[in-house]
Amino acid sequence: MLVTHANPQTRGQYTPREGPLFIAYSLYEERATAKAAGLRWDRDMTIAGNRQRGYWYTADPAIAARLAPYCDEIAGPLVRDLAEARHESRLTDADVNIPAPPGLDYMPFQRAGIAYALDREGVLLADEMGLGKTIQAIGVMNAEPAERTLIICPATIKANWRRELMRWLVNPLQTVGIASSSFFPPAAVVIINYDILAKHARILAETPWDLLIVDECHYLKNPAAQRSKAVYGGDNEAERKKFPGIRAKRKLFLTGTPIVNRPGELYPLLHNLDRERWAKRSDFMWRYTVAGDKNRGRNLEELQDILRSTVMVRRLKKDVLTELPPKRRQVLELPANSHQKEAQRAEMIALREAGFTDGDWRAVVAQLMENGFPKGLFEELSRLRHETALAKVPDVIDHVKGMLEEVPKIVVFAHHLDVLAQIHDALADDYGAVKLTGETPMADRQGLVDRFQNMPECRVFVASITAAGIGITLTAADTVVFAELDWVPGNMKQAEDRCHRIGSEIHESILVQHIVLEESLDVYIAQTISEKLFTIEQALDRVTVPIEATKTEPPVGSLAKAPPPPRDRTDADYPDLPGGLAQVRALKHVVQILAGLDPDRAGERNDVGFNKMDGVIGHSLAEWAGDFTPRQATTALRIFRKYHRQLPPELAEEAFGVPTPV
Repeated sequence: MLVTHANPQTRGQYTPREGPLFIAYSLYEERATAKAAGLRWDRDMTIAGNRQRGYWYTADPAIAARLAPYCDEIAGPLVRDLAEARHESRLTDADVNIPAPPGLDYMPFQRAGIAYALDREGVLLADEMGLGKTIQAIGVMNAEPAERTLIICPATIKANWRRELMRWLVNPLQTVGIASSSFFPPAAVVIINYDILAKHARILAETPWDLLIVDECHYLKNPAAQRSKAVYGGDNEAERKKFPGIRAKRKLFLTGTPIVNRPGELYPLLHNLDRERWAKRSDFMWRYTVAGDKNRGRNLEELQDILRSTVMVRRLKKDVLTELPPKRRQVLELPANSHQKEAQRAEMIALREAGFTDGDWRAVVAQLMENGFPKGLFEELSRLRHETALAKVPDVIDHVKGMLEEVPKIVVFAHHLDVLAQIHDALADDYGAVKLTGETPMADRQGLVDRFQNMPECRVFVASITAAGIGITLTAADTVVFAELDWVPGNMKQAEDRCHRIGSEIHESILVQHIVLEESLDVYIAQTISEKLFTIEQALDRVTVPIEATKTEPPVGSLAKAPPPPRDRTDADYPDLPGGLAQVRALKHVVQILAGLDPDRAGERNDVGFNKMDGVIGHSLAEWAGDFTPRQATTALRIFRKYHRQLPPELAEEAFGVPTPV
């Protein structure tokens, strides 16, 4: 097969054609290849005055790029960039320098995603859930700073966005504000939720945004919805007066599920990202859906290749599994309404009345978990936390429904029977939810487990932390949501381990989410539990590596004091390291990645990063301005031996200077 580029006078016997075409000269037996690539057959074509018969053609360079290996010297240069972009959309690493705060660094696949986004004005970042799309979006902000950035996301993750921005933005002076229904902040970075877009449609339209980030952008799949019109603009002149739409120099749409139900849902997103290519909905529907059945798609491999060549980057967890920890834990803080805030205040009042003063509530929680509760306080707090849990049930249900648009199955844990019942009842009809509590007869329990494990229509398993915490397997899900928390970290670990079982390939890495109300007692409980679980796993579950040291080595803590000024170093400075300066720089890179996964010294996340003992020196090394001193390099290698299994083997080999130890 040979693909060239020509300018025919006519296409077919009757239809004149303007503009050049890509034309494939193929053998008869290659016709299926040309058709699969998206080319069309023409039985009669006139090229340069010569009438030819039987050729495949396309006017779309993205379709021709699917046959890039067969393009000649005329067509090749016209499709090369598109073919390379399709390859780049799957990359799990990129040789680019993306600014990051001191002591933090991006995972290799995150660098590749950022690099892809920086080359385009409109990008659909469609990595599978749990791969850090938020951090990649902030990486774009760091690489090309914008004066005005708008972030649209569900209400449940506004606080998470603010926390990640505070942690990852390289410009500490860039102000971040969260919009409410009655307030629009005068900040450089504005975070707003979908529910209130229509209320601020005018100011959103009048502000010249440099960067628009739309998280969970599949919320905009229905162009008739008000929130979609607030972003895209109205369909007619009357609607555009109310909804002018949002203008931005660069757009970054984030979702792990760009197609929730049917291919046509993708079109509004593509039209907004690239209006020239996706100008007409009818053309999209004709090519990529089945006539008379919009739920079925066709030519979907062609669609994927075109998307990857133009606007979409997407990697799956299986593509980067070696870079992911076995468990990824998130604390999701929901904004509290007035009723929920009242329940929160009652918890704090109970602590004050028990003799605890305002201040570091996290220290109070740690003290209670360590030393026990004063008489009567446990019962009172349990009652109040029950009320708080009931108050947040609607938000938990909304969150789980949103997650089910991205993952096939979820396990939801809680403690109180009425909380479990409300969650189950809300999810039973549409998602086939089943419920297991202490009241469930033993004879019925395995049947519920089998239904969840084996039946696709059963997508949610709602369970008591204690009743379902042992003895059952729920590996059909790799996502765990805790609607309530237990005071005992071991109970939480046993519950989440129902989904993380040895021998289940899909669960080499699972996502665990703790749903809490902003500034509630549960926030501090979740953080403390995370720290304690990290300690448990570090002590019991991690494979240890012998630490090499000498008695004459000074205390590790002294390395962080009064360091010598950075200077240019060479391989000769590191006689004890086989890889020399290259190994030292690899050590610094991986230590920074570990520090990025350990933002508050083993507090919030407990399955990655450093433990508390190594946290101070680990972060100090990560923040070091120049190349390590020989002593720092030795210490970094010694610490890294403990944690190398958290990182891709290729990075570990560089850092060790020899093949990775088994």
